[in-house]
Amino acid sequence: MENSDTKIESYRSLRLGYLPLLSLTVRHSQDSSAYHQSLELVVGTETEKTTLVFANVQGLRIEDLNSGSKCMLEITSLSGRQLENLRYQVMNLEQDLTLNFLCSDFSARKTTLG
Repeated sequence: MENSDTKIESYRSLRLGYLPLLSLTVRHSQDSSAYHQSLELVVGTETEKTTLVFANVQGLRIEDLNSGSKCMLEITSLSGRQLENLRYQVMNLEQDLTLNFLCSDFSARKTTLG
C-alpha cells in the first residue's frame, strides 16, 4: 500500500482529469555541484488552467507530442524505493502523448480565467 503523501493527495483533490496540454517547458540549470532539469506543464480549458512544476527531473521521456495532445497525469510516491533525492514518478495515462519521468518535488496551482 502506498504511504500517505499530502502533495499527492492535494494534487488528486484537484480532479484534473483528461485536459488539453497548453504548454510544456523544460529548463536546464547548473549550480556549483550539478546540473538540474525542471519541467513546467500547463493544462486546461478556456475557463480554467492548472500549472504543474516539477523539480529535479530525471529520466524524462516525451514522445508523440502534437498540437491538441491531452494529458491525464498520475503521480505516485517513490518513498519506499530509496532512490536518492527522487520522491515521485510522473506519467501520462493517455495514449496520445508519452510523458514519463522521476522528480524530487512538485507543485500544482489551479487558476480560474476571467
